[in-house]
Amino acid sequence: MSGNRQVLEALKKINATYELDNGEIDKTLLSMRDAKVNLPLIGKFSSGKSALINTLLARRLLKEDITPETAVPTELSFDASADSALVCYNDGKTRAIGLAEYRSLEPDASTVRCIRMKLRNDFLRRVPDILLVDMPGFESGYEIHNKAIDNYLPQSLAYLVAFPADDLILRESVSDILKELRLNEMPVAIVITKRDKGSDDFDKSLQSLLGNLKRVLGKQELPVLITSAADGNASELADYLVEMQGRSGELLERRFRADAIRALNATETFLKTSLRNASLGESQLKEEEERLQRQLKELNESMRRERAKMESEVSECAELIKTDVQDALEADEETLVTLILNKSNISGRVNALVRRAVTAGVKRHLTPVVDRYIARIASGFRTLSAGDITIDMDFETWNINQEMSSSLVGLMSNPILKVIVTFVSTLVNAFLSLFSFGQAKDKIRAKVKGEIIPEVMDQIEEGLEREISNQIDQINAEMEKRLDERRAAIDKAMSDLKRKMNEETEEKERYVAGLEQSLQEVSALRETL
Repeated sequence: MSGNRQVLEALKKINATYELDNGEIDKTLLSMRDAKVNLPLIGKFSSGKSALINTLLARRLLKEDITPETAVPTELSFDASADSALVCYNDGKTRAIGLAEYRSLEPDASTVRCIRMKLRNDFLRRVPDILLVDMPGFESGYEIHNKAIDNYLPQSLAYLVAFPADDLILRESVSDILKELRLNEMPVAIVITKRDKGSDDFDKSLQSLLGNLKRVLGKQELPVLITSAADGNASELADYLVEMQGRSGELLERRFRADAIRALNATETFLKTSLRNASLGESQLKEEEERLQRQLKELNESMRRERAKMESEVSECAELIKTDVQDALEADEETLVTLILNKSNISGRVNALVRRAVTAGVKRHLTPVVDRYIARIASGFRTLSAGDITIDMDFETWNINQEMSSSLVGLMSNPILKVIVTFVSTLVNAFLSLFSFGQAKDKIRAKVKGEIIPEVMDQIEEGLEREISNQIDQINAEMEKRLDERRAAIDKAMSDLKRKMNEETEEKERYVAGLEQSLQEVSALRETL
């Protein structure tokens, strides 16, 4: 992130010259200081994930005998000062603990979001921009599936999927998350653990696994990293992580590029407004100020009309996404019936179906609408000009759509499943005790079609349009914020010029020369991004 950071630090000095506010720049610099690229490590319980990370760290740090009830994500990153650990709760609270306490800690997975470790470690020193996440085994339930995607996907560079050499089976819990990663175009690397326990037909089993993975993930390249914690061999994974460190800079630069451009635009607006109007008389300056304020008011009106138009489009998108979810559930009806007859919990299956349908629906229906909406607003910003002053807007729509999709999917899937768990738990025994198997199957199918699917759809009906509207409101708030920044820059420029009118000609000339020099510096900074 050195490019963005250098631009913002240089811009702070220019802003200080003209007493422009640096508050937003300081916030961005603070965010950049702690920003990391996520690399979650996922897999089933007892796949050797924690032991492998201990091998990477060259110390027995992570616990390797956790249970589903105490399984929470563990985040690891480098810190040059000292080792530390932080328990992060779902309600936003945190609690600092020592590493010794961590070893005896049995967190409640229903209340703890994650454990965050910062370590002064030789290997992590080689990957300072990486946040390695040891995810619990997916047998913990659908909540872990959701956390793996919702909490980490928007800032991830790739996902690592662990398979033990003595169990190269692609289970449904892992297959479900891989399908969702494919929908989100997220790269995947395969980590083979416990190579020392592989059988004589390991190569054949590995090729079979890779074939199954290709059917789920499509044509994307699948790096295969062979490791063995028992033999102290994690070199292939270490090399991969170092390679990801080399690529992390690009992702982090992109994440903060829009903030740097926004700061540049605000300063440039001030400088160009000041320069263009420096030669105007008092009455001319007042006319120019009034004209710019009229343009700002017109842009406000334009944004209001676009928001109203977007509201009708949001309702249509919500209906289309709901249809996609219903189609997905109905297409899987027989599988759900079979799972219920086998006394299996269908919550995970429904969770995966709903999440994938919502994700695909957002991409198919909502993302194009949001892209067009942002483009229309940005076009309106470009009409706000005075001579060579152009007030532009730069949005990273990829980031917006990625975060919006994650947020919608996470908010939609969790409440639905609580109802299903309660509903299904007593269903099979009751039917099998009263009816023959065939009759019981028909009764269960009727329940799935007449109660379970409608219950899911009722909850989606209640929540989806509201959550889409919430996301659009956040986008609108960001647009309003940027418009306010431009308005503040114009007001500041006009105010400074009025004050300078009463100063000596020589001092005014020096001020104008300084503006021209600062504008050249801003243009040079823009070229570096």
